Amino acid sequence: MNLVADLLCLLACLTVVTCDRVYVHPFNLFSFNESDCDKLEKLVQEGKTKTNFPVSIESQTTPAYEDDLNDKDKLEDPSLSDWGKEELGYLKDLVYILGMRFYSVLRKAQQGQNVLLSPTSLYSSLVSFYLGASNQTALDLQGLLGLVPPSGNPDCTSRAVGSNFLSHLRTIESLVKSRDEELFFSKTLCLFSAPGVPLFELFVQDLLHSADAFYARAVDFTNPTSVQQAFMLKEPQEFWVDSNTNVLVPMLSITGTFKHRTDASGTFSVVEVPISKTALLVLLQPINGSNLEHVESELTWQSSAWLQQLSPREIKLMLPALTIEDSFDLQELLADMGLPALLGKGADFSKISNTSLAVGKVVNQVSFKLTSGGTDQAEDPAVQKEDGVYLDVTLNKPFLFAVFEKKSRAMLFLGRVTNPLHGV
Repeated sequence: MNLVADLLCLLACLTVVTCDRVYVHPFNLFSFNESDCDKLEKLVQEGKTKTNFPVSIESQTTPAYEDDLNDKDKLEDPSLSDWGKEELGYLKDLVYILGMRFYSVLRKAQQGQNVLLSPTSLYSSLVSFYLGASNQTALDLQGLLGLVPPSGNPDCTSRAVGSNFLSHLRTIESLVKSRDEELFFSKTLCLFSAPGVPLFELFVQDLLHSADAFYARAVDFTNPTSVQQAFMLKEPQEFWVDSNTNVLVPMLSITGTFKHRTDASGTFSVVEVPISKTALLVLLQPINGSNLEHVESELTWQSSAWLQQLSPREIKLMLPALTIEDSFDLQELLADMGLPALLGKGADFSKISNTSLAVGKVVNQVSFKLTSGGTDQAEDPAVQKEDGVYLDVTLNKPFLFAVFEKKSRAMLFLGRVTNPLHGV
């Protein structure tokens, strides 16, 4: 029986961010000269002569470009060249840093609750707006995303780097997708605009292949097998929500050789479990009397730290079966970060449309499901007899988890579980 994870990332953009810090990015990997900028500017200006009006959300008509996107036979399998690996290495760090900033806001806003977010999805959402930004808005978004333009031309940067980053983010997400049914991962991008608002074809084309499915619709807003021996235990087990309260939850038992470490201070342990050929589940649990709040406050801003200094161990792991969903408005998170004007009324998105646009909502919805891969049954008696050779790791109190794409080590999901019975 296999441990099965269903990962669903639904990104819905309802038409658009000032930063308080800048992260320096090695732009030698994305270098371009003045003639390149001139070519891109010409392409942008030509693109502004071509617009489309999104079909109504009530229409039965499907635009031709959406048919092309859904033709999966036309999509090539992702691969990583040596150059691509280096680019993704820098990109994954930018994604992680921004994801941790958003996580810090969410964990404070949702104290004592489960939390789930997708750093790659959040970053992709902001890059999408960056592609449509001009002037000061483009500069502000560059700062939040951690980009430093090699020339003084933000328009050139947003076009050249923005489309490049969207492509590489999609490569990360495509790498994790598996055809062996071990893992279900899907992303849908929806762009809603008011009726009669034309969208530049160039902007829409850049978004087309950033998700498994893309929909641009007009809406009248004024009218309301990788791990063997994974078993579901027959009886629910205790999970301690806090030191005085426990609940009975369905638990999984997984036995095998997994990577593990305990931090030097002895406050938390980490277990890395492959959940498919392309994805890693990393579980972080406070130990020795430490609590989750303390561990969260000590989290490093380097994503690689989650996967460092792990050593193979024979482990018998018990953890709750999980179904977690979370949804939030990116604008509210930015406001909580002290950046309420970044997607505000004064933002310049003149590369999206020749109509003055105001942002409604930028909604990110994510879901994560972790179960056994078959019917419930008792543990293998042969395994039970060998318990003595295994390190017992039981996640029976609040813990953190993250999902990484195996090759690039990019973080796809980050979550907190305080009560497995709450789907958020």
